[in-house]
Amino acid sequence: MKRYLLAIALLPILVINEALYAEAGERTRGIIGLLLLPEVFGTEPCDHFNSQDIKIFQSPSSSKLIGRIYVSKQWIFSPLGGCHGLEVSVAIDGPVQRIEMLPTLEFTYEQPGVIVRNRKGEWFEIALNSGYAWVHVQDADTRYLPVEQLLKESLTYLSGQGPLTLLSSPKHGKAVWSKNPQGRNNLPVEITAFEKLDGELWVQVDVLDVEPCTEVRTGIRPVSGWVPFYYTNGMPSIWFYSRGC
Repeated sequence: MKRYLLAIALLPILVINEALYAEAGERTRGIIGLLLLPEVFGTEPCDHFNSQDIKIFQSPSSSKLIGRIYVSKQWIFSPLGGCHGLEVSVAIDGPVQRIEMLPTLEFTYEQPGVIVRNRKGEWFEIALNSGYAWVHVQDADTRYLPVEQLLKESLTYLSGQGPLTLLSSPKHGKAVWSKNPQGRNNLPVEITAFEKLDGELWVQVDVLDVEPCTEVRTGIRPVSGWVPFYYTNGMPSIWFYSRGC
């Protein structure tokens, strides 16, 4: 079931760091999923929780600790209800310790996950603002949301990173439609299938002629085809609205 959420009714709940989410965009190159870190984000918005630092490593199965992820600023709770102000940072060890914000993306309303670009069992390579690091989680299967899971039950769209061609079959099919680079961005699509071919993720989509939330016509005739999940620059060609309509 697609997620349709009237976000405006929930806006007073808390204030998020919009700049942080915007900055995460460039860190999505090669993304394979999102990882939940309740130790530093809690389990739900405005959660009262005791934070725990998360160790980060240079490589999987390594004892070489290179820093930690920690809550640098806890929620501030208003006496009238709601909250704001949670900040999660990364401290990277070195001759001079470097502190930076942890880039995240929402997987549902006000619920962030860290950006994963590689997985080896219970080890995950996550994006930092500069570079990458590995974290280890024991309950990996309950925390990890692969892109296939994120996309299949969401309101999805073709991102506007560049030209895109739909093929009749993954990789070797004939072109059935091409997205005009000068055309409108964020064209709505529905996901119908996934397939991995030679290690590359392909997604079958239906390009919609009507916006699901507003019922405004897109000006595109309905068409179906396969697209690679990644552009040639590694950025995802398809993403989703974490807050629904």
